[in-house]
Amino acid sequence: MENSEPIIIFSAEDLSGDQNVAPTISALKSALPQLRFVGIGGPAMVTAGLEPVLPFERFSVMGFQEVVPRIPFMLEAQSTMKRLMKRLKPAALVCVDSSGFNMPLAKEAKRLGIPVIWFIAPMSWAWKKNKHVANLRDLALQLAVIFPFEEEFFKKFFPHVCFVGNPSVEALGNADAPARVLPSNRPVRLAIVPGSRRQEITKMLPLMLEAASKLRHNHPNIEILVSKSPNQPKKMYEPFLAGTDAKLFDGPMISMLDECDIAAVTSGTATLQTALRGLPHAVVYKTSAITFHIVKRAVDIRWIGLPNIVAQKTVVPELIQDAATPEALAAVFENWLSNNTEYARVSGELANLRGSLGAKKPSLELAAIIRKCARI
Repeated sequence: MENSEPIIIFSAEDLSGDQNVAPTISALKSALPQLRFVGIGGPAMVTAGLEPVLPFERFSVMGFQEVVPRIPFMLEAQSTMKRLMKRLKPAALVCVDSSGFNMPLAKEAKRLGIPVIWFIAPMSWAWKKNKHVANLRDLALQLAVIFPFEEEFFKKFFPHVCFVGNPSVEALGNADAPARVLPSNRPVRLAIVPGSRRQEITKMLPLMLEAASKLRHNHPNIEILVSKSPNQPKKMYEPFLAGTDAKLFDGPMISMLDECDIAAVTSGTATLQTALRGLPHAVVYKTSAITFHIVKRAVDIRWIGLPNIVAQKTVVPELIQDAATPEALAAVFENWLSNNTEYARVSGELANLRGSLGAKKPSLELAAIIRKCARI
């Protein structure tokens, strides 16, 4: 069926991609009310105006061993999106991160003559073999990256790259990171951010809660807040929180971070959001032994936490795989709580990261790129 109104198809399979691209949909809808937005996205994109075609929560999986049971669903989802492109003949396809899922869609879009815009580049700079660079060069009309160093890296391979600013910086608005000091008139508050995917939460939340319990030996009044992912039900957290006085925070994670003094954060976009608030935190991550072994052989980076990658030095501690223990995490917190100078130093270095990410607004920059590529 032919459509009179122009259509943009989006493909965003994880929570951070959903949150990062939703403001662009809002910007496009404001400028061009007649536009339709169709595809894969989560609650933020749907609120902004996306017409979803597949259940978003079923994409919430990562890791090699973990993804195997989902392969039939992923293949069917790709087929659904390919049929959608052929039927709707969109003005453009916007791929958001997730190269494993989106690369076949980009190939089909090129075959159909549909311009491809790729927002949030695959971490090709981290892979020993510069994975996906050749495919991106051949398939994407424009690559929109969210870190300045990515623009420099990708321009070595092809010219159609633009740094559009960082969504986490845009979300802060004009607010500066607060000058963090440990409280003297209330208990210390610990933020626990165990991730958004089910397997992350089930693996990381018990470890983080046990670290908090150990910290209580010297700090009995500490308050513990656990961030609830918007795409996970409360009942998933209840078995882990039973028997503790940790409170589930069922609101925006950034609001919780603003109330807290220290944090444990599973790696990902949340680490940068925490850093930009000047909040001292530890990056804590474990995955299956198989996944870790495969990634370790393929990846060539010193850090996995975005604050450290952006700073190109260790600003916050990273406790990864075997190093991620309750004892090690509790020791990190104890060092900060017993050393005001060290706490202030880490907070200051984190607050300084914002300046290195510039002041561009990716919602507006990406909207302009989509309009140009789609000719709308």
